[in-house]
Amino acid sequence: MQVPKLGHTEQYTVRAYEIDGNKYMRVPALLRMLHEAAMQNVLRIKLSFWDLAPHHISWVLMRQVLHIHRLPTLGESVQIVTYPSGFERIFTYRDYKVYDTEGNLLASSSSTWLLMNTKTRRMAKLPDFILDFKKKVENFEGYLPRCTNQLDSPNEVSQSEQFKVHWYDLDFNEHTNNVQYIRWVLQTLDAAHLRNKQLQQLEILFKAECLLHDTVQSSAQESTQNTFLHHLQLADTGKTLALAKTIWE
Repeated sequence: MQVPKLGHTEQYTVRAYEIDGNKYMRVPALLRMLHEAAMQNVLRIKLSFWDLAPHHISWVLMRQVLHIHRLPTLGESVQIVTYPSGFERIFTYRDYKVYDTEGNLLASSSSTWLLMNTKTRRMAKLPDFILDFKKKVENFEGYLPRCTNQLDSPNEVSQSEQFKVHWYDLDFNEHTNNVQYIRWVLQTLDAAHLRNKQLQQLEILFKAECLLHDTVQSSAQESTQNTFLHHLQLADTGKTLALAKTIWE
């Protein structure tokens, strides 16, 4: 298993509080595991939230695509591999892969990130000291494809829920954690679907942040069999927070 020099690898064991009624790891728990591995990676290469704080900038996830081949089960040990896969003028890219103890690929994910100015809450350009990392990105055959597909919002809503943003939904940027967005997307589908279907692919495009005490409207439409379009928006203004597509089997 090849890992680029800028990458990070760690072992993880699935905990009891991370499994669902089918005894498989919850998708939000899987994503939290991926993002924790990424945090350890940026801490090591000195590009973490705390390293960027003096420059009044912070990482914000813009887009993520997740492919699931098999969800791990309670007590299963998995290996997470993550690494930066590219740096551009505005965007940075990061890949994730999850393997079982026999080296089988359980899940993979590509992601696109932006920098946010923590004072203005607007997008910031990548400073030169981050762009310098572009020189360190290796030619690596294992990089995942970057997703640029258009995502549509539902035009005939079949399922809808409202959620209130509470303190424990926030992260260290003091806005709603991106995994919470995905929880809202998935929780809008009915329990029978979640119990009997397995998520195969998730793609989400984050459009705006939401803050403490906001009320979020989550809507879904089954566009084709086992494929849903999702829309997260602020309930009072209709402002779009995220668009997503999920594919189930």
